[in-house]
Amino acid sequence: MRARRAIVLAVAALGCCWALSCSKESPTSPGKKEKTEGATVAGTLQLPAEAPGKTFAVVIDDDTNSANGFVKVITGTCGSGTRISYQITEVPAGTYYLYAVVWVVSSPLTTPRSGDFVGFYGVQAGIASAPNATVPTSGRVTFDIQLIVMP
Repeated sequence: MRARRAIVLAVAALGCCWALSCSKESPTSPGKKEKTEGATVAGTLQLPAEAPGKTFAVVIDDDTNSANGFVKVITGTCGSGTRISYQITEVPAGTYYLYAVVWVVSSPLTTPRSGDFVGFYGVQAGIASAPNATVPTSGRVTFDIQLIVMP
C-alpha cells in the first residue's frame, strides 16, 4: 500500500510538470545548433493490457521530483498489443530514475489517475529506492519497464 501511494504521488507530480512543460535542459538560442552528445536509451514498455491510440511517455530523471523538471522525456501513441518499444537519444551519462506513464483514462500530459498505467524501471510496483538506470557516455543501453494499472 505504501509503495502504491508513493507511486501515485510521484506520478501526480510528474503530471504537473508535463502540464507546465518543464525541463532541466538549458534553453538554446533559435537557430543555434549544439553539438549532440550522450547515449541512446531504448527498451520495451510491458503494459498490463492493450491501450491502442493512448498517449504514453517515458521519462529519465535524476530525482523523483518532476516539479523541478526532468533530464529527458519522449511521448508517443500506443499501437495494438501490450508491448511498446521506445528510444531516447542524447541522454547524458549518469544514473537515473526511469519511468513511464500511459494515459488510459485521463487526458494525455495531465496528472495520471486511477486506471492509467504507470511503472518505474527495476521494480514490479512502486518507486525505485534510488536511481538505478545507469547510462554510459555513448553507445546504447536497454531498459525494459513493467507497468501496472494505477490504483
